Amino acid sequence: MIEVRYCDISGLTQELFDGYLQMLPANLRDQVMRYRFFADRAARLIGRLLLRSALLETGYGPGLLALWENDANKKPFIKDWMPFNISHAKDLVVLAYCHEGLVGIDVESRDAKLDIGAFSGCFCPEEQQMINGATDPLEAFLNLWVKKEAVLKAHGNGIVSGLDQIDCRNDDVSYEHQLWRLARLCLNEKYICYLATDNKEITVNLECVSLFGFM
Repeated sequence: MIEVRYCDISGLTQELFDGYLQMLPANLRDQVMRYRFFADRAARLIGRLLLRSALLETGYGPGLLALWENDANKKPFIKDWMPFNISHAKDLVVLAYCHEGLVGIDVESRDAKLDIGAFSGCFCPEEQQMINGATDPLEAFLNLWVKKEAVLKAHGNGIVSGLDQIDCRNDDVSYEHQLWRLARLCLNEKYICYLATDNKEITVNLECVSLFGFM
């Protein structure tokens, strides 16, 4: 079972932010406050609060948050807990964690302002052909891009390399001698979201979390 929690942060005020920030251990408060802009701080804060709620749901205390670490590829983990991944775009923050196997998740806004031609080197020739021939090239681009990021995040490479080595035209993807399965999640019509896992089957428990439900 893969658990997915997501939250719309558009209503987050400075007052609510300040109160929520105190719920994090010092090391994660510092992570959040490294960002200059409020929107970036808000997304990181809610991502960590979604994780805090997941720890409570699985029978762990919130103090386990202090054990947050990042590996050499900057993939976050908590020792002795489950694999998890966090993504955000604009006003949507999403967390995925799984009881078995690995998981990666990515979300992007449909109204992203992109010069998709500048990313041609990130796609294999067959994917580029799919984008060029699509009725809506931006939609095709975003679907492939989000799939790629989800796979790389599940694997642990991050998004800095290997994008052109993954053919994501289908939902079963071979990468690094491993089969990854992809599932599209319908969170909000304004966003495209995919999760990737090495589990043989994908069963997802999806839950929308209220912005005011973390206290």
